[in-house]
Amino acid sequence: EPFSVPITTFNSMLKLFARRGMATEAEALLHSIDEYILEGKSKESGPNIRSYEAVLEAIGKTSDLDAVERAESLVTRVEVMSELGGGIQQPTLKLYNTLLACYANAGKVGSAERLL
Repeated sequence: EPFSVPITTFNSMLKLFARRGMATEAEALLHSIDEYILEGKSKESGPNIRSYEAVLEAIGKTSDLDAVERAESLVTRVEVMSELGGGIQQPTLKLYNTLLACYANAGKVGSAERLL
């Protein structure tokens, strides 16, 4: 039986993970939301741009060696989904600013300059 949990509830959890720098948990929750939607276990729509912004913020607060690659992958996912009409709006300025912060934290000046 499909259940109904508003995406705003999930986004609140994602934002909490982001504030605490819990990137792994935020990414896992985002993946779980996608799985529930694809498997028809939820009546609600899938993640929205706020969901992705929160996860990207969480990634940006980590010192993981692969944080930049994970951040880039997430932004690319949003870009592709918005282009293909996957229910996600165009990437926001906040999304790109957060990616810039990831680059800065990792010392990837060249990547930041290319994004600008």
